[in-house]
Amino acid sequence: MHGSHEMTDYYEVSLKRQWDAILSEGPNYTYIEDMVEDSHRMETVIDEFRPDKIIHLVAYGLATGCLMVLAKLRPWLAALMLFAFGVTIEFIQPSVGRETHVEDVLANTLGIVTAWCLVAFWRRLTMRRRVTSTRVDW
Repeated sequence: MHGSHEMTDYYEVSLKRQWDAILSEGPNYTYIEDMVEDSHRMETVIDEFRPDKIIHLVAYGLATGCLMVLAKLRPWLAALMLFAFGVTIEFIQPSVGRETHVEDVLANTLGIVTAWCLVAFWRRLTMRRRVTSTRVDW
């Protein structure tokens, strides 16, 4: 996890430092004290932090949602296809000079599951609206 803090008095600075001290006890926490408006600095931070797992999660979530909603594939088929695609890519990567990462497969899977849940919730919500809007009271 990476934090970027503006040490202004908008929020109490001592609280920000306490939160950073607590989070810094974890093994994978880093933070900087900088202004978000400094675009050059933020680009450097992003290049160093490399949030590629978040990108994997979002990309696979969007792909799952598109396959389920736009292509009208059955949810299990969309999930299976994308999971197989992600695993295949991870196995092919060493042949083109890249590394295989189990974390990428986990991020892909989390994106698939998240999209599946969101689409299921959306469908259930819209189904209830359709059912209640067609109900006739006698």
